[in-house]
Amino acid sequence: MKKNDIIIVIATLIYSYLFYDQTSGINIFLFSVVITFLMALKDNNLFSNGLWLISSTGALVSGAMALLHGTGLPVFANIISLSMAASFSIRKDSSLIFALLYSAYSYFFSLINIFARFFERSERKEERAPQSYSLLFVTVIPVIVTLIFFFIYRSANPYFDELVANIRFDFLSWGLISFTIIGFVLLYGYFNQMDILSLVYKDITSPDRLINDESTFSKPLLNINNENISGIVLFVMLNLLLLIVNIVDVYSLSVIKKFPEGFHYSQVVHQGINSLILSIVIAIAIILFYFRGSLNFYESNTAIKTLAVLWIIQNTILVVTCGIKNFHYIDEHGLTYKRIGVYIYLIMTLAGLLTTFIKIVSAKSNWFLFRKNAWVGYAVLLLSCLWNWDMLIVKYNLSGIAAKTDLVYNESLSDIVLPDLISYCRENPHQMKDNKSMLIALDIRKKAFIKEFENRDWQSWNMDDNDIYHKLKSMEN
Repeated sequence: MKKNDIIIVIATLIYSYLFYDQTSGINIFLFSVVITFLMALKDNNLFSNGLWLISSTGALVSGAMALLHGTGLPVFANIISLSMAASFSIRKDSSLIFALLYSAYSYFFSLINIFARFFERSERKEERAPQSYSLLFVTVIPVIVTLIFFFIYRSANPYFDELVANIRFDFLSWGLISFTIIGFVLLYGYFNQMDILSLVYKDITSPDRLINDESTFSKPLLNINNENISGIVLFVMLNLLLLIVNIVDVYSLSVIKKFPEGFHYSQVVHQGINSLILSIVIAIAIILFYFRGSLNFYESNTAIKTLAVLWIIQNTILVVTCGIKNFHYIDEHGLTYKRIGVYIYLIMTLAGLLTTFIKIVSAKSNWFLFRKNAWVGYAVLLLSCLWNWDMLIVKYNLSGIAAKTDLVYNESLSDIVLPDLISYCRENPHQMKDNKSMLIALDIRKKAFIKEFENRDWQSWNMDDNDIYHKLKSMEN
């Protein structure tokens, strides 16, 4: 049996033991440690592979956050990180987006790959006959002989027969078997990554920096001079339009400080952010179109470059004003996932504008933009795992900082918020006169959580739920 096959079998057994019929917790962290160790055992040169080290560190960090919080976001980040590490282990210069595509491709076609390799080995059985017979004598024959003697001893000795009859095999089920088989298929794909040759070629032949070579550029729709003039006219008009929008926004935020009649925070912020994202995506697409090739090296491109940079600056101002509106919205109505999501979108938007600026002034390719922003997205994902957002939202909303508190929304969050909500309801009985059903619902959830936590296996343990359990138990006394 090959070293890689042994590693896959070990990983599969650990996978089934840690995850079957479990929730996220310490199992995610332990599995990340084991998989990282097995990858390094398979190839000890990985410690000189920078991208593998980064993604493996991301897997360990997200695994630690799953141990701390037990929420879904660290689990998602962990899957992404481990998939990146698997791909980077054999393609150390791959782009992040392509690395994830290679891993997804390897998982999806893993079962086909298993059968393909099996038949490939069967075709060469004559060359490998001595090894096959050796494996047969080492594993299969001893198992068969042992089973024969097992049944002989069982029929010959009634005490041994009774002992065997009392041994329960309830832990074996079709669910466990199916789970283990699926885990084996996925882990086979994980440790046997496959290439998509067309994407590998595209990735290798698409540098970050543009080269002043006409043959490498796509054919322009107009001649270079007309394209330059077209861009100048367009960016002048867009800058003027966006200047008016920004002046109105800044004036309304600093002087008027109220919305037009018929509008409220939700419309202004959520519709505004959707329109903002759409406008900036279109803005970046326009810049990518004009600065895709020859125009980057055109002698008279100073004006269009300046106007494009000015437009990026104005879009940045638009992002800032949208962030201020969202801040006032939170100050008035409290935190929600959508309002936190607005800031994440804005951070990603600022990163997109910054990399677009770098592209223009440094003659970078469009692929530079995609590659760098993919890493920004990954960094934001990892950073987002550091907090338990349900807990953060409820603690902020119940602290009295926000002018209004939506108890119904807070109650809709996970069980992690139960101690804070129950304490708040007990401390503010006047607010609960018309919400007695909420108190009953919270009490039912509290009892259900305590019962569920006490019945958990150690694999599902996480620190936040452990703290919540002890707080809720103390409330019963």
